Amino acid sequence: MCESWIKLKQRLFNKNFVSLNFNFKKMKVLLDINDSRSKFFMEMVKSLNYVTVLEEIKEKKKSELVGDLVEAFQNVTAFEKGEKKLKKAKDLLNEL
Repeated sequence: MCESWIKLKQRLFNKNFVSLNFNFKKMKVLLDINDSRSKFFMEMVKSLNYVTVLEEIKEKKKSELVGDLVEAFQNVTAFEKGEKKLKKAKDLLNEL
């Protein structure tokens, strides 16, 4: 994987909803939470002394953008593992 791609992934995923600390290691978690339960969930998460909420994304457009980025990273990861073939740029242009 090229170095710039790794840096881009790190920059984007340092701004997820919840950061969990276990044994001095950090895990990032991106969650979709039903609006009717989100207030309760966030209160519960914030009450945990080992969890730091970095950012809450409540705007629909930003939420969709984050979802699209996650999907793009999943596609790239699947391509790198040989599980998915990508379209050629020429084919993408022809679709437009």
